Amino acid sequence: ITVAADGENTIVVAPGANATVTELTDGDRRAIAAADILVCQLELPLETVTAAARYTRSTSTLFVLNCAPARPLPEELIAALDVVVVNETEAAQAGPDVLARIPQVVTTLGRAGARYRGPDGETTVPAVRVEVVDTTGAGDAFIGALVAYWRRGPETALRAAVAAGALATTRHGATAAMPDVLEIERLMR
Repeated sequence: ITVAADGENTIVVAPGANATVTELTDGDRRAIAAADILVCQLELPLETVTAAARYTRSTSTLFVLNCAPARPLPEELIAALDVVVVNETEAAQAGPDVLARIPQVVTTLGRAGARYRGPDGETTVPAVRVEVVDTTGAGDAFIGALVAYWRRGPETALRAAVAAGALATTRHGATAAMPDVLEIERLMR
């Protein structure tokens, strides 16, 4: 990960072992069935992500896909999605026709905040203004808070995610930049 003077980052991915994960094991299935929410991203092979999404259909587990890095989604995966999280570039690549078929869509808008669209309507949460040092961990913090707060409703989850993403940009690194629940809730007030 490289970080520019303005705090923006560029991520270079070497998939390594992730590229070899192609089938769900019995242990994977048990873990998925026991989970409230399963989050996947597209650094795994599409066949693996699709198998996991498809498997959640036989459970009560909510499937959330973070569409990074951006790439075309197979029909079988689109049909199995509960929630998709995209940035503006990923949303444009997927296209409005694909996104319209997904029950719930969260779009990150960078310095403008984030938007949620679901069965009960749409809401936008503005960004929280902070002094940006490093954007490396912002997306991970956003997704983590989004799913941690999901059961409190989409608007609360989106507010928490925007706060967490903003807080993560105020520190260097990824793991070290993750905010805790007290910091997130203080910024949500």
